[in-house]
Amino acid sequence: MSQIIIKEKKKRVGLRPVIGLVLGAACLILGWFAAPSVVEWAQSQNRSFGRGMDETTLRLFFAVMIFLVLITIIGLIIGAATPKKAMNVKETDLTKERLQMMQSKEYEKKRQRKLNRQMREEVQARTDTNRERFDDRRS
Repeated sequence: MSQIIIKEKKKRVGLRPVIGLVLGAACLILGWFAAPSVVEWAQSQNRSFGRGMDETTLRLFFAVMIFLVLITIIGLIIGAATPKKAMNVKETDLTKERLQMMQSKEYEKKRQRKLNRQMREEVQARTDTNRERFDDRRS
């Protein structure tokens, strides 16, 4: 029914998961090596920061936080840079299609009414014929 045909070009996406994995590993490594300087900065801002925690645990915590921030930023950049599908749909085409759909519904209603009327007439004719036949037998 729709006259709108959208052809999609097949894109090769075989390397995207590998690139994502490499990108994630790079962010994790970057977070691990940047974590000690972030811990030092946090301790210089607040002397009592991290006193009850082990240094490795604190480094791991900050490495994970840096990783999450980097992955989020990279994901936003990739999401904004990814090209969107072009839709070649015109409002006039949609209006025509909607009008055709309404006309076909109206046609189907009229057709169904006509069929129902014919069925009623046939049933009425059979009933009249049967009444005449049974009335003849009774008399």
